[in-house]
Amino acid sequence: MSYKMPKLTDKRKLCPRCGSPMMIKGEATRYCPVCHFSASAATTVIKIKMEEDEAAEAAPKIELLRITKSGTTKETNLESDYSYVIVDRKSNTLWIWKGSASSPGDAYKAGVETTRLKSSLKMYSAQIKRVEEGEEPDAFPALEAEVKVAEEEKRKIAEEMEEKRVEEERRRLEEEERRQKEEEDRRRLEEEEEQKHKEELQRMKEEELKRIGEIKLELEKEESKDLDVWTKVVEGTKPAAEVIEEKPSVAIAGPIREPEVVESAIDEKELNEAISSLTLVRGINEEIATALFKAHITTIMELSLGDPEELAEKSGLELSVVNEIVGNAKDLLGFD
Repeated sequence: MSYKMPKLTDKRKLCPRCGSPMMIKGEATRYCPVCHFSASAATTVIKIKMEEDEAAEAAPKIELLRITKSGTTKETNLESDYSYVIVDRKSNTLWIWKGSASSPGDAYKAGVETTRLKSSLKMYSAQIKRVEEGEEPDAFPALEAEVKVAEEEKRKIAEEMEEKRVEEERRRLEEEERRQKEEEDRRRLEEEEEQKHKEELQRMKEEELKRIGEIKLELEKEESKDLDVWTKVVEGTKPAAEVIEEKPSVAIAGPIREPEVVESAIDEKELNEAISSLTLVRGINEEIATALFKAHITTIMELSLGDPEELAEKSGLELSVVNEIVGNAKDLLGFD
């Protein structure tokens, strides 16, 4: 008595971590009761979608093949000079028909061809029957009617295929015409956009040239103003010519004294010139110019070259004020 292994319907998977059998928890979870490893129990199902081929042309129920030296040819009627293989799919039979005037060699070739046709036509269970002309049994197919039906079906199929081809060609032409129209519209839009872009660039160029011209005019005006200012500055910084009045010496008995020079008129004139020159500097008014004059500062050049602390001490002005006006004087003369 032999022992048979029972079929295990519930095969448990082993834990990949510790090797213990895994338990099923719920519908989609497996877990290990030893190390508590868990994994999904759902299996990935891979489905392959097969492309469905177009319905193949239905094979005719009756097919007549003539056996020749070069092979087989399809025919529509039987002739006594040849041997034929009649494929009867309706009764699953392959008939070997030998004409009264055909040679035994043709009949032999027909038998060989019938064996090959069973495999090529996938009629593996078909019966092979031999019949001679004039001895056809009742089960022998009526070729003329069957052939006519087959030809009619073939003609209909050909017409349907032709109509389908014509329809596909019409659709293709319509699609081609639609694509050409879309391409023409796209090119037209691109040309319009390009023309607009060129016009916009031309307009921007003209505006830029106009703006540059306006800037040049403004710069010319500013240069003329600066030239006037510099002219005034240069004129104001020119040292004033000292007027020396010579008085004739008078011989007087007694000790010779130096002549007293009237400085009030000279000081007043120098003060006015210094004030007119120094007030060109931003931040200097007449009062500050007078204080600077007392510190022997009469021109803008002297002010820009002076020491602020020394000027503040001599003029009595605050050091911050002196630093500011000295910086303004340097800016006016273009010194760093």
